[in-house]
Amino acid sequence: SVLLLAVCLTGGMPATRQVIREWLDPGSGRLVIMWLQPFGGTPRGIPPDVVPDWRKESRSLESVASFTLRELPSRLPGARHLILPVVSSDSHLFEVLKVRPLMGTVTAPDFAAIDYRIWNSEFHRDPHVLGKSISISGTPHVISAVLPPGFSFLTRKPCVYVARQYGRSDTVMVVGRVRATADSSKLEKELAHIARKSDYYFFVVDPKLRSASLAGVVFSPVRLFALAFSI
Repeated sequence: SVLLLAVCLTGGMPATRQVIREWLDPGSGRLVIMWLQPFGGTPRGIPPDVVPDWRKESRSLESVASFTLRELPSRLPGARHLILPVVSSDSHLFEVLKVRPLMGTVTAPDFAAIDYRIWNSEFHRDPHVLGKSISISGTPHVISAVLPPGFSFLTRKPCVYVARQYGRSDTVMVVGRVRATADSSKLEKELAHIARKSDYYFFVVDPKLRSASLAGVVFSPVRLFALAFSI
């Protein structure tokens, strides 16, 4: 019954399988989502400039990446217009999620990766798809990678992943992989300490750093998915 409830609330088996794999395999390192939670307020993003410091200084995190997730107007070859979920991040995201492209690369600073569903439905598994262009919010992106079948991140809808350089005023969601040997109860305190050194003013004014295990989506998916789409 728990599995059936998870399927309904997470939008289907692919997303649920990903969550349960993380839940049942703690040796691989637990995935967590991180955000700021002002006292009595709604969840907020985190300044992206703290993430490199977490990557460098944290003893609890195995890997960490910042990202945003928005549904944006997109145009594919053949003038087909769609509204697609678009994840903006950098190559560290794929390190955190432990996923490698089926074809192509996501290591370039201007990568654009389509998931397998888009490759299958819109490009009919064209082996020459790399180098073709898609437009997102009017900006052209050259496809550099196709992600493997079965992969999804927070949404099971067909999704595009693009590189993004964040500005000082931006805020982001953060996903990290906690070391299997780390004391998870000390994670938020450690990351808040590092963040204050990186962005003292922001974190003194609003220091309530929070995290939630992606495994917890099995039991509370609405909070996490609402959070992911609120940024």
